[in-house]
Amino acid sequence: MDNNLNKKLIIRPRRAALGKTAVVSVRLSEDTIKRLDAITTQTGHSRNELIQLCVEFGLENLEIKDD
Repeated sequence: MDNNLNKKLIIRPRRAALGKTAVVSVRLSEDTIKRLDAITTQTGHSRNELIQLCVEFGLENLEIKDD
């Protein structure tokens, strides 16, 4: 079994700003936005903070396989 399948992104209460950032535009499905907004309501994180956490988690747990 692939260990990455068991990993979870744990969302904790808001923290201080992460420092220097850049603006990036991304298109998401309406369903994905609804899911993000539900989590922002639950956690107090902004949509931007949540997306950043998800991207960081994905990059840290990404594995590229050559087939």
